[in-house]
Amino acid sequence: MELLNKPTLLVAVVLAVCASLYYLVVICCTWRFRHRLPYGGSSTSTPPLSVLKPLRGADPFLETNLLTHALQDYPDFELLLGVESLDDPAAEVVDRLSSKFPDLPLKTIVCGPTLAGNPKIWQLERLAHHSHHDTFLVNDADIVVEPNYFREIVEELEAPNVGGVTCLYRARPGGGLVSLLEALWVSAEFQGLVLTASCTQGVSFALGATIAFRNSDLKEAGGFEVLRPFLADDYQLGNHLTKVGRRVVLSRRVVETVLPTTNWREVLQHWLRWSRTVRLSRPRGHAGLIFTHGTIWSLLALLVCDGQTVPVVTAICCLALRGMAAWSVGHFVVQSETVRRYGYLIFLADLLAFVLWCVSFFGNHVVWAGRHLSLDRLGRIRQTTSNSD
Repeated sequence: MELLNKPTLLVAVVLAVCASLYYLVVICCTWRFRHRLPYGGSSTSTPPLSVLKPLRGADPFLETNLLTHALQDYPDFELLLGVESLDDPAAEVVDRLSSKFPDLPLKTIVCGPTLAGNPKIWQLERLAHHSHHDTFLVNDADIVVEPNYFREIVEELEAPNVGGVTCLYRARPGGGLVSLLEALWVSAEFQGLVLTASCTQGVSFALGATIAFRNSDLKEAGGFEVLRPFLADDYQLGNHLTKVGRRVVLSRRVVETVLPTTNWREVLQHWLRWSRTVRLSRPRGHAGLIFTHGTIWSLLALLVCDGQTVPVVTAICCLALRGMAAWSVGHFVVQSETVRRYGYLIFLADLLAFVLWCVSFFGNHVVWAGRHLSLDRLGRIRQTTSNSD
């Protein structure tokens, strides 16, 4: 068979077949996720809730995002917002929001400069110190939620032996082609990876879009202090909860992140940071992503196949399954309007993601929130090499 005489073609076909199998698994996991019941069952418990939200800087959507949290349909909660100093533009947004709605349960906490390690975890430590409740909910500043969000998340946290609840999320682009490609990849591909992991391996991690947990459980796992050296704080928080015997579950609730309007450089830095932190947190899983890049392997097979039937059919089937998997996740699970309108561009997003995946294996330097960080082989922050605004 001529295929065996062309190593490049053989490798491309084998990897395209592997990717096709992966896409089938994603489609199955999508079906399973959509048809399962919420973990909380019929529980109506609404324990007092402390929402901890570290802030740095203010994008155009911050006020709207905070308002969706402050107006939640929940009987007893406090919204603690951390800033490094009152000079941070985010503090001005919170003040403006408090002036418009003086009855909202908002409180700004000045956390001061980070002493060492992860600035977000430093703020969370300070916020936890000012909290009044044992049930915590942490999410990123760019998350927008629906009015019953707190109730649904806490209900699932009340299920037996559940120590953490995390959420899938869809991304809304801020503007420009590169922001659109990132939003497509986040909504259709990254959420598919999370679904597959939760179905096949269980959830031993958390996502920054939502992490609900009890402070008492985190203290048993070592507290925020043990997370401070790590950049991937959301992953580590969920992982530490599982190490003390608590279950982390993936909520039925899907939230939305609003991507800022950024340029190519900033988006690629953000994407590369994500890829490198995954590589350092889960090195074998990150290397295994080679079997999920079906678009590049299909195009390579078509490029070098010389019209052979088997490679052509394999590539076409793989690309078709890739589109089905992206649609299943982006449309049926996370309900992304971006995927519905621009889903055909997922193949272009795949090519960009493949390039960044390859680059992620070279070097441990990342840029995060204007800070240039160097990481060690375990994903701990080794040093800050420079700062920029």
